[in-house]
Amino acid sequence: MKGVRETFGGLKNYSKSTMLTRIWERFWLGYNREGGFEGDEYLAEEIADLIRRMSIKTTVETGTGYGRTTARLAKMADKVYTVEKDVGKRRKIERRLGKLTNVKYFFGDSATVLRERILSGISPPVLFYLDAHQMGNIATLLNELQAISEFPEYKNSAIVIHDFYVPDKNFWHNGYRYEQIVDLLMKINPGHRYYYNTKASGAYRGVIFICPKEVLPESI
Repeated sequence: MKGVRETFGGLKNYSKSTMLTRIWERFWLGYNREGGFEGDEYLAEEIADLIRRMSIKTTVETGTGYGRTTARLAKMADKVYTVEKDVGKRRKIERRLGKLTNVKYFFGDSATVLRERILSGISPPVLFYLDAHQMGNIATLLNELQAISEFPEYKNSAIVIHDFYVPDKNFWHNGYRYEQIVDLLMKINPGHRYYYNTKASGAYRGVIFICPKEVLPESI
């Protein structure tokens, strides 16, 4: 089990049986389901609800992967912009997303593409779904948040970050905590509010939701 413990964030304190359960959920429910969000229907429902409550027309995703979540977002919003760094996934992405008229996909560094090709050409409010980061490397996420902070018009948008540490839960995560991103969130919106997912399915990942105070009036 040593390799598993080193590979998957947030598992080192789990029992062997819990680890095996999470691995099964990750690879069977998560990757073999076509509904996106790594098989997490609770997350899909929460994002759809945020889009409705905030009257959001546009979503921006980083970390396209193979486009499953992108395709799901395309059913929730009028327009989806998505960025993938790995050009080796181009063929599968094009096959899955090529016929979706409300999806535009890009390849490259997520923060650079946000800054130079997306954020100057769309209108707020937007829902940002940030999922391009890797385990143990928070730089990609910080760079994305920095890029968003450079465009004040997105102050009242929503930001959803996947693979996030959730206090008092055994959800999988990449080790990222609110304290590591709060300074950048304050630059984006000094009055932001945030909350975490309380349920998860599929890959069983932690998620943080950042919203304007008008959407979530009471501070958490």
